[in-house]
Amino acid sequence: MTRRGQVRSAVACSATRRSVSRLHMLGLLLLVLCSAPTAGWTTISAANFGTTLKTTQEQMAGVCEECQRDPMRGLGYIWTFPESPNDDTGLGGGITYALDPKLCDDMLPRFMEDIWFIPFLNCGDLEDAFTRGLEAWSKNHPLISFVDVSEECKQQDVTPCPLAEVWVTASDELSASAVASALSGVRYSSTFRYTNGHRPIVTRSDGSTGQAVVVETYGATVSFSKSECWYLDSQFCSGFHDLKDHASPNTVRTVGLTLLFLIWGIALLGNIIQLALTFRAIRRAAAMDKAFQGCCDGTIWRAYLRSLSTWSVFGTSLRLVLLIVPWTFYRAIFVTCWDCFDFEGAVVHEWGHVLGLSHPDLLTSETNTNYPPTGENLGTVAYEPAACADPWQSVFIRPTDAENVSVMLGFTQHNPRVCLSEDDQQALWAIYPLCNASFPELYCDDTRLRIGAVRIFIYILIPFLLGVVFALVLHWRAAESGLPLNWCHCTCIDYVLGVRDKLPQGKAGKRQAVSKSGSNTQAVVRS
Repeated sequence: MTRRGQVRSAVACSATRRSVSRLHMLGLLLLVLCSAPTAGWTTISAANFGTTLKTTQEQMAGVCEECQRDPMRGLGYIWTFPESPNDDTGLGGGITYALDPKLCDDMLPRFMEDIWFIPFLNCGDLEDAFTRGLEAWSKNHPLISFVDVSEECKQQDVTPCPLAEVWVTASDELSASAVASALSGVRYSSTFRYTNGHRPIVTRSDGSTGQAVVVETYGATVSFSKSECWYLDSQFCSGFHDLKDHASPNTVRTVGLTLLFLIWGIALLGNIIQLALTFRAIRRAAAMDKAFQGCCDGTIWRAYLRSLSTWSVFGTSLRLVLLIVPWTFYRAIFVTCWDCFDFEGAVVHEWGHVLGLSHPDLLTSETNTNYPPTGENLGTVAYEPAACADPWQSVFIRPTDAENVSVMLGFTQHNPRVCLSEDDQQALWAIYPLCNASFPELYCDDTRLRIGAVRIFIYILIPFLLGVVFALVLHWRAAESGLPLNWCHCTCIDYVLGVRDKLPQGKAGKRQAVSKSGSNTQAVVRS
């Protein structure tokens, strides 16, 4: 964070904490100034309805008049936590979800990680990726869990399944700019309860208090596009996306394509030159056959094999690999990681919406037309369980120039993330505070599927092996034809190579050599 950014952060922070004691404010500002740049986060309420930090803090204190007039202006689109352990409303007993039985059939053909025409993925792989995406959130908060009721829903034979609070499906009716979406079902609730055990209150004009109304999420539909291409191996493709930290995606792609075409061009030129030299040798062999009346048995094919037999096995293999691999690498590996979408990353992102978070980089552009675009990106000072009763007093307005690595950034091919940032975790605990648990270490599942490594192995090793086999067959054919691999002593072939001084010079000399008997001719040729 720059010094100017730190000053702006402090000013914005102080403007929203007038109800906090001076001592607490001083400590808070010191923590903000000494901390690393925050990634930033925002809520659906802020993005869609212009909810500000000041409004949320007033809502928590029970003095938000604007929230009383319009509950959408307060913090909402979040799940309630019931008081009874037997109540499965909201977060109670876990959020139930079910995968559409058609999801696998609709989505699997859109994964570009098969090897040629051999299927490499199955429905279990998609389900495992989905589970890992959910665990990115549940492993970072003890009260957030998810329960898969897909098998029970199959027996219901009804879509969407009434047993599932979240229905997961594939769709080709998403907007042109969306590859996945999460549409939350909400309702006004006057019985809402936060995860810290507190209930939202409202202070009336006569000084009395009562239960405030909150916009509660009770369900959602998560959809993935079945018209876009996808991939599963997040770890493998992340290496390509890391290159975008150094330049724009278009620049990185241009440089990468230039290198691939350069390698391919060099290999192509090397093969053309080698073949040109071979054809030149064949033409000379044809001319020599006329002059010597079959000195090398008069076979152009033998001269061709003789020339090929001198090629290096390794060199031939390498040229073939460099001629084939750049295209297979580009089409089968690079394009998959670059142009397709990370399925697990999309699961993590959309489930953040289900839990109440929105895009910090698209904040005001998503505000509903009937509300002011006053929402703010936020940051959180390190969560302290002692402050769980009012965690929003530790939240501050994020500097606009702060680094942003949140999983909730607008999802594209170029910014997939399957692990929460520290700021995402802090946001989760600000929305769902907890007093009787320690703040956990950031959990990240770094499972390596090895799909990309296997495809690299196949798309590079197989062309190399084919090149080796091809070169060995050429050498074997030359050897089977009765020609030695080392043919430097064959005068006829020496002529093919341009060693003209070992042969009779001039047309007259050639005619004289031709007029000799066949046995003498053989002696001249093989001496």
